Amino acid sequence: MAEEIINYNIIGKIVSISQDPLSQAKITSPNGDSTLSETNGEFLLTGTYTLGEIFKITISLPNYSQRTINPFTLKKNLKNKGNLGPIVLKSVKEDLDKSIKKELTLPNDQLKQLQKSKMNFETAKQQAINDLMTRMKTVLIPSILTLIAEFGISNAQEMLGKSIEEMNATCPPSLEKLNQIIEKKNKLTKTLNNQFKFLNTIKIGSEINEKIISVSEIAVETISKLAIFFPVAGFGAPDPSKALTAPDGIIDKIKEILKKLGLTVPQLVLILGILVQTISKILKFLSLLDGLVGKCATQDSLPQEKLSEDLLKATETQSNQGSPVVTNVNGFEMGVVSIDNVTVGGLKRRQAIARNADDVIMLRGEPSFSSNDQILIDELVFYIQQNNLKA
Repeated sequence: MAEEIINYNIIGKIVSISQDPLSQAKITSPNGDSTLSETNGEFLLTGTYTLGEIFKITISLPNYSQRTINPFTLKKNLKNKGNLGPIVLKSVKEDLDKSIKKELTLPNDQLKQLQKSKMNFETAKQQAINDLMTRMKTVLIPSILTLIAEFGISNAQEMLGKSIEEMNATCPPSLEKLNQIIEKKNKLTKTLNNQFKFLNTIKIGSEINEKIISVSEIAVETISKLAIFFPVAGFGAPDPSKALTAPDGIIDKIKEILKKLGLTVPQLVLILGILVQTISKILKFLSLLDGLVGKCATQDSLPQEKLSEDLLKATETQSNQGSPVVTNVNGFEMGVVSIDNVTVGGLKRRQAIARNADDVIMLRGEPSFSSNDQILIDELVFYIQQNNLKA
């Protein structure tokens, strides 16, 4: 039976929290239908869709948080015959402040356990980890979230697991502004690298029986065994805040590592769990920021600072741990190559490639200065899957 194509009209009004009308907000559907809100905030979106299917519309406006709305009922009919009424957009600053506040707060169960435990294992080391963790949560995470907001995304947590295309992010208004963002991101990456280097100096275990491991090694080994990275191409990485209670979560992995050293210290497991959770969240947000910068970068953009070898090791080893790293999709073998004759700041632009069974390159991704190979691969994977291409 032939598919029935339906014409639709969706109307509504875009307003601020104070109910002031917002003009020039862009309303789009997945198949490319789009419109802008008028001076009074009202809009009319028209287009077609296949009977029985549903889709979501996205509303975006510079300096305001993006919203995604399902205009259909459970019976797959348009709500109120296509009249969505007032749709409130929050300013980026309001949403960003809320997101930062949320990231600075420890979950209640973790806080109670920290308060109840005496934390009497090698107090100096414990205090050093606590201080470092505090700096990560109060400086690194808010700074990264602020840079992500420069691309029109004020709630980064909601974007994890989505492709760059799905985010409908906006690029900075000028190359100068983009380079300022890259410069700040590079400083944050260097800070994270230095903090992780410091963790390498904090040793756990006993040198007498040669059973000893650094905190950084524990972090790398734990992170590399958990699929908690790469927020692109719809892989839906689990939330690290839930990983602590998951059967194969952070706590269980750390217990497994410490057991090899003959250590069973609950306080140590707890604080290391929170530390690894914090580091993994920073890496996810950095990966998201990296993808956004890569989307907007040009040949004249500044190169991006790379993560330390230890942190890169944590992400790279996931390919052997059942993580979402993709090397083959629909018969294509995925990889990344440098683009000849294009070098900026000593770095070459690179692009993802897809080869067929005869090792012939069939598809190429967009050229990018991204510092994360997996981001480049994921974007090409998304294109292949969206268009159902076969090798």
